[in-house]
Amino acid sequence: MRRSYIILVGMAVILPLVLGGCKPEPAQDAESRTGKDVTVEDVKKEASEALDIAGKYASQRKAEYEKELAARLKDMEARLGELKAEAEKKGDKLDAERRKEIDALQKELDRLKLRLEELKGRSAKAWDLLKEQFEKDTENLDRELGKEKKLIQT
Repeated sequence: MRRSYIILVGMAVILPLVLGGCKPEPAQDAESRTGKDVTVEDVKKEASEALDIAGKYASQRKAEYEKELAARLKDMEARLGELKAEAEKKGDKLDAERRKEIDALQKELDRLKLRLEELKGRSAKAWDLLKEQFEKDTENLDRELGKEKKLIQT
């Protein structure tokens, strides 16, 4: 019984000491970290730095997206070249409608390549606004290339 009492008293003394040392420090506000009052200029400076970082990030995303789109358009150009080669093999057997469709696909691809070049000079914000439509246009061209390939092969 005495042994249990000693253990219980020991835990009662040691446990608060251990737990008391594990308390997280209270969050510090900007004033207590720097030792001075936070001014409007401090806020403006930090806000400006945050905007600069956000702008750099948006520019990086834009550059990555430009590369991705250029690669997609290059792939579509190769696929269109394959379609043209298949059309040439068919010769007179290929109807006029297929030839018109291939020409229309070439025009759409040329339009998208020109648009990509125009967009390269734009800001990241403009990119974000125009990106969705460009995505739709490239997806549509991709789908049409697939349809045309099936029609030529039949």
